[in-house]
Amino acid sequence: MAQVVYYFTAALSLGGPDRKISFTVPTGNFGDIFAGYVAREMGLPIDRLVVATNDNDILARTMKTGRYEMRGVKTTTSPSMDIQISSNFERLLFEASGRDAGEIRAQMASLKQSGAFDIQPETLKTIKRVFRAGRATEKDVARTIRTTLDETGYL
Repeated sequence: MAQVVYYFTAALSLGGPDRKISFTVPTGNFGDIFAGYVAREMGLPIDRLVVATNDNDILARTMKTGRYEMRGVKTTTSPSMDIQISSNFERLLFEASGRDAGEIRAQMASLKQSGAFDIQPETLKTIKRVFRAGRATEKDVARTIRTTLDETGYL
């Protein structure tokens, strides 16, 4: 959880605590962005935490539908995001469910058995108060890299 410090440092350099800050974090494993959630719970004025995913969009799909369902992993140009089990996501589920360990145990058992589980509606509502999620396809990534190179000369 040392990553929590990054959020405080960034927020302070961007005008916090006098104004709310939002962060968009490319993630697959959910650890870094969960640190942002912890920083928010510690009082850092974070408005939104936006999960950015690639074609392996299990987190974006889950936040949209409330169903965590594994699919095959696609190889992409962002391999650290090429996963289907976000091992730190259960930490958020635990917090958002009111620390209902029994519910999280049941969800993890369902994931192990069937490759999927549903998030309770109230838990999903709690998550959506802070989190948003989006997906960038390989074409989106390539286009953004090209645009950045063309406009800035940096790659």
